[in-house]
Amino acid sequence: MTTAHDLAPALEVELAPGVGLRDVSQLLPAERAPRRALSRIRCVYVRHSGTTGRPGLAGLQVHTALALRAYRLPCAPGHFWLPNESESIVRAQDAVLRIAPDDWRTPHTGGRADTHGLGILVQGDLDARPMSELQQHGLHALLGWIRKRYASQLEADWLRWQRAPSAMGKRRSSGLHLVAWLQGYVESMC
Repeated sequence: MTTAHDLAPALEVELAPGVGLRDVSQLLPAERAPRRALSRIRCVYVRHSGTTGRPGLAGLQVHTALALRAYRLPCAPGHFWLPNESESIVRAQDAVLRIAPDDWRTPHTGGRADTHGLGILVQGDLDARPMSELQQHGLHALLGWIRKRYASQLEADWLRWQRAPSAMGKRRSSGLHLVAWLQGYVESMC
């Protein structure tokens, strides 16, 4: 089975000891995504993919193709993907995959927020199951890295998980287990 590690270039950055951010955006289908100024990054939206699907990079490719075809989105549905570790060959250095550059206006950050938010997708149905240890470690490291990188721009309530209405006007869950983890993360920052 092909993994992100096999196909992608070298690590973009080490987020924490043993946890890397690897850019796989060139491996995904994309149309012309609108650009925005990096100075506009003010918040981070964290969601779950809602379904487990195929593990790792294969699941991301299917998820992105569906977003392009079914929802007519121009590119990957977010900026970062935390794969499901059911793929036994997901390595810690591939715990976080970059699926779009920060200056792309991706459609998964939430309606008007697309102009000023970064989107993080955690693979899986996190209403039904908790995040894996690898996903928790990767998300913690990624959020810390984003806080440092955009410290002067982020709003006080920069971390958001409430879902914006979908294209069909319905609100969707952000994943009960994910929300509980994020609430604990916010409390630990106080």
